[in-house]
Amino acid sequence: RLWNTQTGELIRSEHCYNSGTACIAFSHDGSLLAFSGNSNSKTAESRIEVYDVSSWTRHNSIEILEGRAYNLLFQRDDKSLIVLGGECVPLGQESCRPTGRIWLCGTSSKSAAMPVKDEAQFGYFNYAKLLAGSKQFLVRTDVTQNNRVVSQLQVRDASTGKLISSIDPEAVADNQGLAGHPGTSRIVTRG
Repeated sequence: RLWNTQTGELIRSEHCYNSGTACIAFSHDGSLLAFSGNSNSKTAESRIEVYDVSSWTRHNSIEILEGRAYNLLFQRDDKSLIVLGGECVPLGQESCRPTGRIWLCGTSSKSAAMPVKDEAQFGYFNYAKLLAGSKQFLVRTDVTQNNRVVSQLQVRDASTGKLISSIDPEAVADNQGLAGHPGTSRIVTRG
């Protein structure tokens, strides 16, 4: 649903997926709106729908392969998206391992987005934020340390999705209060 916050008026309502929308983002210039829809089917993948806000017409529909989207960010140029989420990789008939996935795709791309492959195993990527004034983003995931699952905050390259650095899991209390200092390698966390 698209609302006018000054009047409280519902401007548009769109039913796209049976299970609802997982994440939504406006482009930096406000001309595009992207959202992910996840099917109720265990075998169906996510799709990213990109709409032109002024005409409310579909600009593009991008299939996300190997998982489901849980967060998305527009790159600074508004022509590309960083899509974050994961898939549950089967470990047999009854269990699976949550595995984080990052997809990079153009807002006008006609092909399905393939995930960036990581050599390390991370849990679902479920929170992300562009770092102001840089070509990096912060992402939160889970890692296993000493036989327990803990949160980890990672700094990644926005053009490749590759891991640059990570912050000690014990220092990351939650997703609240994350901020990056423009043009430097400094971030602030709450906790």
